[in-house]
Amino acid sequence: MARYILVLSLGTIFGLISMQPVNAQTTSPVPYQSIAYPLKTQIYPAQIAEFNSLFELGKFDPKKAIALRTQLQPLCDTNDSVACYWLAKTYDWYEFGIGQDLDIPIAMKWYRKAADLNYTNAAYFLYQAYFYEYMGLKKNDLEATKWLNIEIYRLICLKKITPEQATPIYTLEEYQALFLNHSDDRCNFNFQG
Repeated sequence: MARYILVLSLGTIFGLISMQPVNAQTTSPVPYQSIAYPLKTQIYPAQIAEFNSLFELGKFDPKKAIALRTQLQPLCDTNDSVACYWLAKTYDWYEFGIGQDLDIPIAMKWYRKAADLNYTNAAYFLYQAYFYEYMGLKKNDLEATKWLNIEIYRLICLKKITPEQATPIYTLEEYQALFLNHSDDRCNFNFQG
């Protein structure tokens, strides 16, 4: 009899445990991200493909973009850089000709947060935004250069370009100051200048 009670009790306990909600968050590596700055995201590649199709010219639906904000905001609150980037895009409708000045500061806040969290797509976007005056921003060569340098550093770390290929953009002294004396030891490369 004691054995039945023990088995019944254990079964009840395990049954109750298995009925509890699970708060597991699955993360996956961010594609094309520098190995020097590995990132994880809770957004699946299939979701990113969906987001890309939502933001295609001719397919953009503002109502879907607004609805996407409620899905992305909690992930942004946990510093998911990919979510921050896509949340910024839900406020950045300028490429579709319907951007609103009121949304620029919000979009820029999330693009900047994604870039500050080392998401290089956001850094590259910020370079373009400041250089080409996206979203009605004023041209700012200093900001554009800052974000471009981050992207070039990423490309060198990924070995998509060699340090020598970056030198036409910079003088040897500028290159050495920007990249060789970089305080970050996560990306090691040698420049023979």
